[in-house]
Amino acid sequence: MINSCNLKKEVNNVDCLLLNAQNLGITLGFKNQHPDCKTPQILECKKQIEKKIKDSCFSKLSLDYWDSNLCDYIDDRDEYWYCKAVTKYGKGACSNIEDIEKLEWCLKVSEVAEIEGLII
Repeated sequence: MINSCNLKKEVNNVDCLLLNAQNLGITLGFKNQHPDCKTPQILECKKQIEKKIKDSCFSKLSLDYWDSNLCDYIDDRDEYWYCKAVTKYGKGACSNIEDIEKLEWCLKVSEVAEIEGLII
């Protein structure tokens, strides 16, 4: 697992959010706006989280439920809406995607997620 993402108990600030991504097996504690949370370790952790999400979520059918709040850290607009579709909003969110291939994939994956009851 990603050791640099284990922020241990050092980050006790209540303003730092704890986001739990169950299918990634990672607990991430940070909030971009808070100065106490802006350390190189946390920013590196953010990069690794984004890469993990893209690798596991956008390239194959990885539909275990994980916190849709993590989507907010994805910069690419189409991938952001794909993430929201498969974690929270269902296929309605796919209509925000401009890339046709990503749109079709989003519809397919979110439909499976709805059938499997993975979208809450």
